[in-house]
Amino acid sequence: MNEEMTTEINVSDVKSVVDEKIEAQITRLIEERDGLLNTGVYENSDSLIVDLDRQIRYLLGKI
Repeated sequence: MNEEMTTEINVSDVKSVVDEKIEAQITRLIEERDGLLNTGVYENSDSLIVDLDRQIRYLLGKI
């Protein structure tokens, strides 16, 4: 007897997975930014730090 298995994909399940990936990316960016700032070589006004902050804010707006 052949039984087909179906998997229902729920929109909330997909959103949950996407949110987890975005949160992981945000965490990585924050750790990178904080690590750079802790070296004492970079300041909040440096373009690299400003860019990381921009990316973090953008991703925060997606969740």
